[in-house]
Amino acid sequence: MKRIVQSLTVIFVILFMAGCIGKSGGDSIEIPVITPGSGSYTTEVAVTITCKTEGTDIWYTIDGSDPKTMGSTQYVSEMKFDKDVTIKAYASKGTSVSKVATAEFKIKVTAQEPIIPEAGIYGKPYSLEIPVVAGTKVRYTVDGTIPTRENGIEISTTTNVVLNGTTTVKAFAYKDGGGDSGVVERVYTVLEKAEGV
Repeated sequence: MKRIVQSLTVIFVILFMAGCIGKSGGDSIEIPVITPGSGSYTTEVAVTITCKTEGTDIWYTIDGSDPKTMGSTQYVSEMKFDKDVTIKAYASKGTSVSKVATAEFKIKVTAQEPIIPEAGIYGKPYSLEIPVVAGTKVRYTVDGTIPTRENGIEISTTTNVVLNGTTTVKAFAYKDGGGDSGVVERVYTVLEKAEGV
């Protein structure tokens, strides 16, 4: 009889604990908040993930996969994105976990226009520097045509272009998955000896 009572007590405790754990596996932990929320953006987006429940760890993915599977990363601090991203996150504390929060960001960042020297008259030798900001590409032309993603000379690092005579330089910057900058146009005249020198 004593053994039966002990067995029933053990079973009761196990069932009780299982019930508690099941109940706390999502109900007792607030779902994380991803800030800002889903939307379309034209600039780099700084994302934070918080949870109102104190003492939780937050885990997330940025490829749209389930963060409760292998491959998630523990959230530490603000993250910045300049391309489309789908963030999924959940909070955990002990054996309890929250439901998964999701935020989809459509990000199309417009590239900054290339900053090239002002038009003018220069003496030989003259090498025009065309800067390229990290993460962007630049296309330029020297034949008077308008540069596009398909037309012109593409550069991905800052480049020097040797000019002679009178040359019209047109350049623009762009980002893969982002927006194009405006076209910058300059006319340079390069003489054997600059005027006034």
